[in-house]
Amino acid sequence: MATSTVIPGDITTLKGDVSKAKEDISSINGKVSTLQTDMASAKQDISTRYTKTEVDNKLKNKVEVNDLESGRYGGDFYPLTGREAFYLWGLGTTTAAANLYLNPDPAISSVLRSTSSIRYKHSVETIDSEHADLIFRMRPVWYRSQCENDRRDWGFYGLIAEEVGEIAPQFVHWRPANEDDAPETISSNGLVAEGVMYERLVVPLIHHIQKLTERVDELESELKLL
Repeated sequence: MATSTVIPGDITTLKGDVSKAKEDISSINGKVSTLQTDMASAKQDISTRYTKTEVDNKLKNKVEVNDLESGRYGGDFYPLTGREAFYLWGLGTTTAAANLYLNPDPAISSVLRSTSSIRYKHSVETIDSEHADLIFRMRPVWYRSQCENDRRDWGFYGLIAEEVGEIAPQFVHWRPANEDDAPETISSNGLVAEGVMYERLVVPLIHHIQKLTERVDELESELKLL
């Protein structure tokens, strides 16, 4: 005579949970497969017929937050468009240039928060006329830009970074030279000039304004004695 075994209720419930978990896993695998198919399709679209803006719009909905924080997407750098927001955590500080500084060295490419606080300075000295007079040797120019993001029909005023670098290298953004740089672009210091720190030119100008003001005051005092 056959005997029947009664399965306790908790075991029956456990089997049900296992079955449900298998269904969930199967559903997740299906979603992963769909996502992989979508990504393959997106990559195909990228390589065939989409513009940069269309690529940005197509990919941005598929990029996770952590991918954006790391600055990478699928092993490649993902470009943020001008209207997208991103956060920069744990920025270092620098005395270079404006409020936010992008290092021109491609080996570093770091973004730093600029500071003028005394907390980050030592060996502070008042500027003298010898150093302030260096700006008189700089050549102001008018030019048309060849940069890809500038209008070619516009004229600009400025300085030539290489020329400034030979006169006062502390006013120039530098990066290390590499094998792709033409010899004529490499300065005598072995570096390549990338830009001029225009905001720092205010400092010698302040010095000269102060000296001119002092001289005007002296002349006015002499006139009063006549």
